[in-house]
Amino acid sequence: MTKATCFQHPIKMARYRCEGCGKSLCNDCIEEGHRLLFCRLCGEQALPLATDQPISAPALQKYRATHTAYDFQDALVYVFRGQGSLLLWAYVIVLTLTGLVTSLLPMVGCFSFLVRLAFFILTPGLLFNIIRHTAEGDNELPDWPDFLDAGDRLRELLIFFASFLLAGFPVYLALRLAGCGLQEIFGGGMAALGCAIAAVAGALVGTLLWVPAMGATGTYESFWLTFRLDLHAKALLTAGQDAITVTALVFGLFATNFIAQLFIPSIPVVGQAVSLLLTAYALFTSAHLIGLLMRRHTESMEIIYLH
Repeated sequence: MTKATCFQHPIKMARYRCEGCGKSLCNDCIEEGHRLLFCRLCGEQALPLATDQPISAPALQKYRATHTAYDFQDALVYVFRGQGSLLLWAYVIVLTLTGLVTSLLPMVGCFSFLVRLAFFILTPGLLFNIIRHTAEGDNELPDWPDFLDAGDRLRELLIFFASFLLAGFPVYLALRLAGCGLQEIFGGGMAALGCAIAAVAGALVGTLLWVPAMGATGTYESFWLTFRLDLHAKALLTAGQDAITVTALVFGLFATNFIAQLFIPSIPVVGQAVSLLLTAYALFTSAHLIGLLMRRHTESMEIIYLH
């Protein structure tokens, strides 16, 4: 059976047919509305010729994102791309200024504390927004979540805390199995080195659990998916090399940030700003990488987590 070609561009395959003028249309001959797709020739709705072709504007945006080359290297400059980069600088500048004001004017410390608390409360919601928007095909930072939705913000805090415990448990277990107590950890020598190795090994395992837990919870907005280790194992196996790559990148981001935090904050003002920048970069980029993993394996992830 001969496939239809575009009315305007005979060398291109037709993907849609206009409901109004009846002409066959390629992807270049349709335009996106808020929800629907329209014919550029007459302005009527464009309907897909095949069942696997996107039928709405959001579906088309997601299809384009998931079928457009976007490497993990591209994801590493995510926070500096587009208008969303203003959010990163706002995060750093506001928290740096509130810290500076608190040190210079202790009397307004309460106000600075409330501002920092607001950012702390909003951050988990932002991370989940990044994961969800990335999984849906967006490659720029989303807006801050609404602070007034107290119930949603509390739920996101609880989910993030649960995922943090999930990631931290392997570290605790590794240290216990290695016989590491406070004396061994801070005592120096071979005992401290062994404890450091155990902690790193535990952190790697914790990151391996944290990536799919955050990905599933952020993408599908379900608290209970955080603890579904059986589903996370299936997701990791299904994603294969991509899961290993994302886990390694996320672990590297947080490990680099942890090491930097040992030295940079001691530098007055500038040190605090750089410290906040590195922390925000690690958090936002990690969330984007996790969302990208979910995007690359959309169909298989939906089968694992939604069926």
